[in-house]
Amino acid sequence: MEKKKNVAKEKTVAKTDKVNKKEVVAKSKTADVKKKVKKETHIKFETTEQAEVKKFIIVILVVLLCVGAIYLFTRAFVSKDLFKKDEPKEEEVIEGEVDYEVAIMGQILNRPYDEYYVIIYNQSEGEYLGDMSSIVADYTSKEDDKKLHMYKVDLANELNTSYYDKDNENKKAKTLEDIKLGDKTLLKIKKNKKSGKLEISKYITDIDAMKKELGIEDEKENK
Repeated sequence: MEKKKNVAKEKTVAKTDKVNKKEVVAKSKTADVKKKVKKETHIKFETTEQAEVKKFIIVILVVLLCVGAIYLFTRAFVSKDLFKKDEPKEEEVIEGEVDYEVAIMGQILNRPYDEYYVIIYNQSEGEYLGDMSSIVADYTSKEDDKKLHMYKVDLANELNTSYYDKDNENKKAKTLEDIKLGDKTLLKIKKNKKSGKLEISKYITDIDAMKKELGIEDEKENK
C-alpha cells in the first residue's frame, strides 16, 4: 500500500512539474512577443520622426533656393547690376576751398587746422546781420589760396546763448572758459607753439577792423 501511495505521489509531482514547465515556457514566449512588439513599435516611431525631420529640412532648403533664385534673377535682369563691379568713388578735392561750416562755441578750439577764423553773430536777426553776412560773402568770394578757413557760429543757437553777454564782453579772452560775447565778433584761432594748443590770438568786434583783418576792401575806399 505504501509503495502504491509513493508511486502516486511521484506521478502527481511529475505532472505538476510538467505543468509548471509549460507555464514558464508560455510566459517566456509571451514576454518575447511583447519585447518584439515594443521594439518594432519603437523602430516605427523613430522612423516616422526621422522622416518628418527630413521633410522639414527639405522644405527649408527648397525655400532658400527659391529665395536665392529670385534674388539672382532680380539682380541679373531687373537691376542689372549683378555682374557690375563697384567702382571706387573718387573724393572731389577742391584746392583752396574755405570751409564755412557752422560750428558751435564748444568746438571753436578743436578744429583740424593750426590757424583759422571764427565769425560769430546772430544769423537770424539783429542790427549787424547785414554787415556780418556781407563780410562772410566777401571773404568767400576772395580768390586767394592762402586764405584761412572760416567757421560761422550762430548766436541764435541755444547751445551758444550761454556765451552771449554783451554787457560783460571779454575782449581779452584766450580760452573758451573766458569768452563773453557781444553782438558781433571775429576770432582768430592759432596754435600756441610752446603748448601746442589752439587759443584765441585775436578778438575783434569792430566791423572795419574785421574787414582789414580779412583783407576785404571797403566800398567807400574804392570810391
